[in-house]
Amino acid sequence: MCGQAEDCDWSSARYHLGISETDPLIEKKYKGIGKPEKWAKWLKSDQTDLKELRYYFRIGRPLGGESFIKQAEITTGRSLFPQKPGRPKTHG
Repeated sequence: MCGQAEDCDWSSARYHLGISETDPLIEKKYKGIGKPEKWAKWLKSDQTDLKELRYYFRIGRPLGGESFIKQAEITTGRSLFPQKPGRPKTHG
């Protein structure tokens, strides 16, 4: 894991902090995200919900709402929603 969120290639923090002008998964800034200064303060604060973020990072799944994940699937060309476990059943 990266020491700072803005140092990670996969993180949208660079975009929200104003370091990068674009992010491939974000068409426009979300309402409520806040100014870069608020993002910087939030990233440096002691977060009690880091457990959830670490969980999603560990399992390799995006953390976000359904519409965000659908857009991420389109952008990356990958299936990102959890699938049924096990091998697909064969007919025959």
